[in-house]
Amino acid sequence: MLIPLANLRLTDTNPRKTKAAPADDARLIASLKAHGQLTSILVKPAAEGGDFFDIIEGGRRYMLARKAGLAALKAELYEGDRTPEEVGTAANQARAQMHPLDEAAVIAHRIAAGEKPADIAVRFGQSERWASQRVKLDGLCDLAKKLLRHNHLTLGGAEALTIVDVKTQEAYLKKARHDWQLEAREIRNQLTRGDLPAGHALFPLELYPAEAIRRDLFSTEVWLTDREKFDELQMAALTAKVEALKAEGWSDVQLVVNPDYKFRQDNIAVEGRILKADRGRFNAFVEYSSHSGRVEELRGYTTRRDLKAAEKAAKTGKAKAEDVKPLTCYDHSRSQREIIGARLTAGLAAAIAAGDTWLALKTLVEPLLVDEGPAWAGLKGTMPNYTGVNAMLASKLSHDCSKGLSFPSRAVFDKMSWDEVMPIVRAAALHAMVGLDQPDAEAMRILKGSDIAWFTYDESLLTRYRLDQLQDLAKHLKVPSQDLKKGQLVKAILDLKEPATFVPIKGRA
Repeated sequence: MLIPLANLRLTDTNPRKTKAAPADDARLIASLKAHGQLTSILVKPAAEGGDFFDIIEGGRRYMLARKAGLAALKAELYEGDRTPEEVGTAANQARAQMHPLDEAAVIAHRIAAGEKPADIAVRFGQSERWASQRVKLDGLCDLAKKLLRHNHLTLGGAEALTIVDVKTQEAYLKKARHDWQLEAREIRNQLTRGDLPAGHALFPLELYPAEAIRRDLFSTEVWLTDREKFDELQMAALTAKVEALKAEGWSDVQLVVNPDYKFRQDNIAVEGRILKADRGRFNAFVEYSSHSGRVEELRGYTTRRDLKAAEKAAKTGKAKAEDVKPLTCYDHSRSQREIIGARLTAGLAAAIAAGDTWLALKTLVEPLLVDEGPAWAGLKGTMPNYTGVNAMLASKLSHDCSKGLSFPSRAVFDKMSWDEVMPIVRAAALHAMVGLDQPDAEAMRILKGSDIAWFTYDESLLTRYRLDQLQDLAKHLKVPSQDLKKGQLVKAILDLKEPATFVPIKGRA
């Protein structure tokens, strides 16, 4: 029978005392609107008689009926002798929730028939994302569905599998030998191994290939699978971030890729607030983990050797601004030493390519003659981080080597003149040349005596000086520095009309 809402009433005997969640009510209202009343309520005649009825089971449908636009509800008359509380409780407990896969199959079937996910979601009082999630569940491989139906796989585990295709799902499940391998967290960890969290990207995802973006519909996680493209876009964004930090006025700004223990030991955060005018005394870093893609900005750092209270700093792990001693233009940061070494390498390479055979032989042979490692110019036995160096230089570091040369046979060599042998020696030296470190005293003499053009004041080097170092440099270059900010002082040095004869680099003892 159909009973008007006005003739129905809730009684104190209704067993449901805790209100349902608003989202659950919204879903019921949507269903009542879209599908009508699918299940009759259970009533009994009111004690005072007439056309009034007390609701034994179905109170929530009654409470929401008006919001759904219903004026009456279908009802069945209860004729048993159990109390209303017991009947209502039994009715609620008797309901078995539909299996997620069965629910998913229904939604996927409607979408396959041409309905839009958003339209289906409205009828069920759900979001469009919910409808897409159900389609994902319906698309699980047969093995995953079998495990889920037999309770060998949790719903969370099944949801985690949906981030990959059916073939990958099946391969993973066949290799899983332990229960912990079917836990949602472990499944996600394994299936996204090697991918990069989108949250670590500094660039807009619109620039990244859509086919390389892996989204998890059951969480907020997004992963990026094309590491090469990620590195390309991330490095461009990192360079821009370094430039932005430079513009803030820090003394030195470095991009540090995969910082090691030594870096963390050598660089100490400064305690307290650093005034804008004092930034020129301290350093900043952009720390980048190439494995995870994570980026962190570190502002207000100094080196351990710059502290007066070194022992105190070692204990606290932090420096105080007032402990930082003034530096001269002879004190160079790590990035400045890398720039100097890179330019020195390029200058020597240019001199060798121009025909300096003695320099070629010294560069090629001396590293083989020294047990402790080559001494001259701080030659290293391994290649430096040219990616980092090149990121700091306006002109990229490269060696122009002669092409097509090979070492002659003994018969040919015996007939060659010394002048014919030298191009091969020089080409070999250029190929074998490694990056140079801060010049030593011998290197300084060679550089000056050979008139090798390698050192220049430019913005990349000057902006890495602290303000007090720039002021010291200005004294040597006879540039007025009083009341000039760091950027103004850099420009004043760059605007020198006459090349400076003073070179603020001392060779290492």
